[in-house]
Amino acid sequence: MFSLFLSLALAAPFDLNDAGVVFELPGWETARWTNWDFRSTNTSGPMAMEIWYSPWQQELTEEVGRSQAALYRDRLEALERAKNIRMENIQIQEVQGRTTALLTVRFNFDRVNARGILMGASFPGDGKMVHVAVYGPAESEAKIRAARQQILAAIRQINPPAATSAGPVDAPYGKVTFPSGWRLPLASEGKEMEERTKLTGEADSTRCVTAIHPLPIGAPDVLTLCTRDWRFGPLDLDSFPDREPAFRQGLYGKAADKVAAGALLTVGDRNAVGFSPELAGYDMRTVVIPYEDKVLVAKVLGAAGSGEALQAALNETLSAIAWSGPDNGKPAYTFGETLVHGLKYNAFHPLKLLCVFLSLGAVAFLAKRVLGREGSTEVS
Repeated sequence: MFSLFLSLALAAPFDLNDAGVVFELPGWETARWTNWDFRSTNTSGPMAMEIWYSPWQQELTEEVGRSQAALYRDRLEALERAKNIRMENIQIQEVQGRTTALLTVRFNFDRVNARGILMGASFPGDGKMVHVAVYGPAESEAKIRAARQQILAAIRQINPPAATSAGPVDAPYGKVTFPSGWRLPLASEGKEMEERTKLTGEADSTRCVTAIHPLPIGAPDVLTLCTRDWRFGPLDLDSFPDREPAFRQGLYGKAADKVAAGALLTVGDRNAVGFSPELAGYDMRTVVIPYEDKVLVAKVLGAAGSGEALQAALNETLSAIAWSGPDNGKPAYTFGETLVHGLKYNAFHPLKLLCVFLSLGAVAFLAKRVLGREGSTEVS
């Protein structure tokens, strides 16, 4: 009786509210149904299927589609204890008006070592990715492919994918465009985004432009560009040893002594200071760039081991900034700051040379006076 009830229930619409989809699937029996995932078995053959979602919407490319394979691998290992899992192919197609990544994954069932096949599909929703997996014995490949098409045709999206953008974004210092794979956060990602941004130490989002790099598994990389009203005087190779501790103190406060000394960098037409603070479980890169009478603090954070990729994304972002303001937004220093910097660090500063010239002149004048007196004594 219970089995009959489940079979009949499948004729009614099923809502996965968190995933933002609704569907009807006659011929399938429910094994699990929640707001975020659905699992069932086919009544006429040895097939199983799942529908679930992962957070963070992504623009589907072949590279992104390939990265989704990790999700299906994890699912197979958890549900079937599968082994020898390998992706056979991936195609990006329009299916039911949705850009969809279609995947074929081969594997072996762990218990009997029989060959299996999974036909997967991933497509974007509002702030998330929706995933469909149909799998079973390899000899049922044609039925599994047809079942995937049946399920994709049955799915209706309550919340279609939101429009995404990588810029350009207007900011107080100019226009920012983010690298490929990066984008601005969506309104539907607000809560998760707030938690992710906190890890960078930037609490005042009103002074920041933020972008994310969504990943198939786990939280996205996050990049923040925030303005600070800091003035440190001219920054160059000579002044860097004195300026760097001040930058580090401004960024990390009492923890500054625990952060490795920064490095002098060149970003476009100006000097900057870069830091690589240690953060348990994460990689992080920070660059501070003076502009006009302020500084731009750029931070990028991601999973441990991704430091090189994070630095490359940060470099590309900063190099692409179209600076606004007078003289292309170059740092503006007061006459006093420029004078003090020149006198302290420039051995050939005109004022220094003038002082040397005047000193030499004074020495010469005094020497002439002394010699003149000695000459007068000899004559008398």
